[in-house]
Order: sequence, then C-alpha cells, then structure tokens
Amino acid sequence: MPNPNQSASLFETQAKKIHPINVLCFGDQDQAEEVYFLCEQLESLHVLVTSSHQQSELIELCQHKSYQDQPIDLIFLVLDQLTLAHQKILAQLRANEHNHPNTPIIALINRVQTNPAETTLQASTQQLLKYGANTVITSPVCENTLRKLLTLYGQLHQEYPIDISASWEISGQRPDRAQSLLQAFLSELECQQQTLQTLWSTQSKQALVEQVHKFHGACQYCGALYLQDALAALEDQLTDQRHASTQTHASTQTHVSTQTHASIHTHDWAADHFNLVLDELASLIRWRDHYWPVLIRKTGLN
Repeated sequence: MPNPNQSASLFETQAKKIHPINVLCFGDQDQAEEVYFLCEQLESLHVLVTSSHQQSELIELCQHKSYQDQPIDLIFLVLDQLTLAHQKILAQLRANEHNHPNTPIIALINRVQTNPAETTLQASTQQLLKYGANTVITSPVCENTLRKLLTLYGQLHQEYPIDISASWEISGQRPDRAQSLLQAFLSELECQQQTLQTLWSTQSKQALVEQVHKFHGACQYCGALYLQDALAALEDQLTDQRHASTQTHASTQTHVSTQTHASIHTHDWAADHFNLVLDELASLIRWRDHYWPVLIRKTGLN
C-alpha cells in the first residue's frame, strides 16, 4: 500500500518538473529587430523567452543557469557576421559551464541584413561550431525549423505534449483528483478521434464546431497545449466560414446548408487544420500509452 503523503510528493515533483522550455535570445542592439521577431515566434510555440542585448547580462544569466527560477534550456545567439566579440562570448559561455551540462547554443546568422557570400557563410559556420555553438542556422527562420530545433535541443513536445501541472492546479494540488482528471481525459482520446472523423466525413459542420469547442475546453483543463491550439484554430476557421456562408446565402436555407457542408472539403486550409488536430491526437495517444503508465508507477498511485 503506497504512502499517500509520499505519493502526493512524487506527483507534485513530477508536475513541477515539466516546465516550459526556457530560451534565452541574445543579440547586440543592431540585431534588436531580429531578436524581437525570434522571441515572438518562440512564444507562439509556448516557450518561455528571455532576450538580452548586453554581454555581461548574458554571461550572468548563464552562470546562474536559470531565469525566473526556471533552468535555461537553450540559447539563441543572433548575429549578422562573426566577430571576435562573438568568439569571446561563446568561449565565456562554455568556460562558465563548470559542472553543469552543456546548454545548447544555436547561432542564427541574419543573412537578410548582410547577404554574405556562401564561402564567408561556411567559414563563419565552422568558426561558430569550433567555439562552442551546437548548430548554425540562417534567417529567415520558419516555424517548422524552430519546432525541429526545440524538439532536438529542448525536448519540445516529444516527451511531454501535455502540461501535467494544469491538472495539478485545477485539482487543488490533490494527487488523487489530478490523476482522476487526467485519466478521464486521456481515456476518451480514441472516442474523440472517432467522433471528429465521423462528423467530418458526414459533413455535419454545426455538430463538428460544437464538438471541437467542447474538446478544446477539456484540453484547457488538462494542459494539452498543442492539441488545444490546433482545436482553437480549427474552430475559428470553421466558425468564420459558417458566418461567411450564412451572409452570402441567406436567401435559401437549403442552399446555405449545401454550401456550408461543401466548404469543409473545398478549402485546403480547413482540411489542413483538421489533419493537424488528428496528428496532435495521435501524438497524445502515443504519449499516453508510453509515458502515462510510467508516471503512475513513479507516483505509486493506482
């Protein structure tokens, strides 16, 4: 029989352990615009972002290995061309690591400003890697590239597509209620998947919008951030489309219904959003099957 106090402590520890990826973006004042744009992209991926334009501040933050009580998981170094100052920054960052694990550093060369020759770019890349960068990329950077980098270096969405701390807080920090809330949500995933596919294939748009709305609310309570975002985007698109169809074809209700149903399939963006929801669902199901049992065993809750 597991000790309830021990179980609560373990569940709380596990919940607090799963924190948003904490990213530090550094660039001098000349790169302020590029740093700002990069921070906005990262924040849209549910990443905790800190920006800095002072070398001394960057070194101090990395010495403490944390910002706002969160460990620094990843550093973006933004530059337009490699200088001696950048080499010194990389050297100092690596020298101050001491016994801490190496923090991944991604060098982002802003080639939009300088448009360097390919040979210059290759030479800069080799030097950046030599002085401690883990990888080198060039701007502009698309969201898909950032996702891949965060998955590779920050473990984004690979192990934790769900924020367990959300259920922990909603349950009043009671481990039994937190587990029950998550268990109920996770056990319904296949049912939700089947329902959405059926409503989509039968062109039941009104019912689909309502189901997506309800499922989105459940995701908010359980911290399924990526699925929540995908559902919100799908709901917005379907709702906007329904309103547009209603205004355009208000004269004949039957005609409205026909146009509304057909629009689900004739617009690629609607299908893209729907497929993204299915992808996120499949990812969450895989996480549940492989990680959730491990979490339950660790907490000692049955």
